[in-house]
Amino acid sequence: MFAEYARVASIAFFAALILVPVARRLALLWGAVDQPNARKVHDHPMPRLGGIGIWAAFLLGITMTVGWDRQTAAIASAATILTLVGALDDRFSLPAKWKFAVQLFAAVVVVAFGVHIDKLSWIGGPVELPFWLAAILTVGWIVTITNAINLIDGLDGLAAGVSGIATATIFAVDVAVGSSSIALVLCAALFGAIVGFLPYNWHPARLFMGDSGSLTIGFLVAVFSVLGTTKAATTVSVVVPLLILGVPIFDTLTAVVRRAIWRRPIFQPDKMHLHHQLLALGLSHRQVVLTIYGVCAVLGGGAVALTYLSTSLGTAIVATLFVGLLIAADKVGLRPVPLQQPGAQFPAPPGK
Repeated sequence: MFAEYARVASIAFFAALILVPVARRLALLWGAVDQPNARKVHDHPMPRLGGIGIWAAFLLGITMTVGWDRQTAAIASAATILTLVGALDDRFSLPAKWKFAVQLFAAVVVVAFGVHIDKLSWIGGPVELPFWLAAILTVGWIVTITNAINLIDGLDGLAAGVSGIATATIFAVDVAVGSSSIALVLCAALFGAIVGFLPYNWHPARLFMGDSGSLTIGFLVAVFSVLGTTKAATTVSVVVPLLILGVPIFDTLTAVVRRAIWRRPIFQPDKMHLHHQLLALGLSHRQVVLTIYGVCAVLGGGAVALTYLSTSLGTAIVATLFVGLLIAADKVGLRPVPLQQPGAQFPAPPGK
């Protein structure tokens, strides 16, 4: 069976290698180019729309292997809508509220086709959720993770690598808990497409994935985590998806708190994200990306380990892991919410 998953990933990988340069050419022809400004790290215009290549490779990987059922088609259709809206944003910079509305719509679509958190497991065993609560939690989760991946897309290779690690971790957890084969196939297809995109996005990048990529990948990662990890009555399974996506969730939450404390609009960009702070500490572009990859891999390993451990031991490991990361962050001088408000770091141009 694993040969089938490898075949799906391979097709998506080679498709991305071919299609991403096509997306780059399309971005240049259409004018979907990211201009540098005071908030952004790159210093020259960069074509976007890399997400178009990822999206097409993902769909091709599924089409040429397992085909489509109703739920898979619904997920792909919702992802397609986000890709198109993201592409329009890459070209015309759409208002944040429009993108948020489309994210809500896409999340509702997949919930209507059976993708929802129907149980949560914690100490004491699984708790079944009524559908109305399951729907609210699922929509909230999907929208949160979609925006989390969108926000962390600030350095070459960062969002793609973090998403790739998350997808691989979800795949490993799904195998451990015996999730459906379609959940594994979808993870394999997305992983292959992301890895095929990375050679073009690794520093110095030849193009960005843009919102056409970050919105779509964030949405798919969120959906896949619901399909497998949260639907299984595993030990402390409520924590597993939080660990898998711990870095983008942490970055998003601190951004929200930071902007609330400074009385800034939630969707107004700044230059105080985790990767910006690591750059300010003197790390190079690649060192920052590899450092965040490492943290994601550690958290992902903890998530996989939780599926095999007892409740008490799993809880102890999670607590130790988080305390260790907080101590390490404090030692190197990282602060979730800087005390002094740098007003100049909130420029007018839209972005992440």
